Amino acid sequence: MTDSRRLFFALWPDEHIRQQLHAAAHQHRPHQSRAIPRSNLHATLIFLGTVPTTLMPVITDAAAHVRVRSLELSLQLLEVWRRPQVLCLCPANIPHALQQMHDELAAALQAAAVKFDQRAYRPHVTLARKVRQRMPHAQLAQPIVWPVSAFSLVESLSTDRGVRYEPLRQWRVST
Repeated sequence: MTDSRRLFFALWPDEHIRQQLHAAAHQHRPHQSRAIPRSNLHATLIFLGTVPTTLMPVITDAAAHVRVRSLELSLQLLEVWRRPQVLCLCPANIPHALQQMHDELAAALQAAAVKFDQRAYRPHVTLARKVRQRMPHAQLAQPIVWPVSAFSLVESLSTDRGVRYEPLRQWRVST
């Protein structure tokens, strides 16, 4: 049994939203880039990294204390982030409830002394990796409107077929 896990909190799409994200990736990703597998499409809330398995109860307890409302995330901007070489689908504006969800989760993790990536929050869905050419920012003809009613704790698993993301637990938000 492993004594650590690679974890992150994320918005995990249902199949309808996942299909729309996959279609956007198929239509807009550069030819020589590497598509994100459909089953791995998500929007990260907070990246924890590799954490000891013994911290799982502390992490899940912290998440259980987040009290936010459901929201709609409208994704329409296509951006290439040069340093990580990724194509991302982003919102034009961060919904207040989404920023609140991130901030409350970060505060709960900090209060529990759980370390996590402290970079400024930029909500996005990564559609492709290894994007080496410049692309002008673009917009989808129709935004993908994602009704968010929960967030998940997800594990990143390395397999002989590549990385696979496995949701471990989900917390519903109030309506």
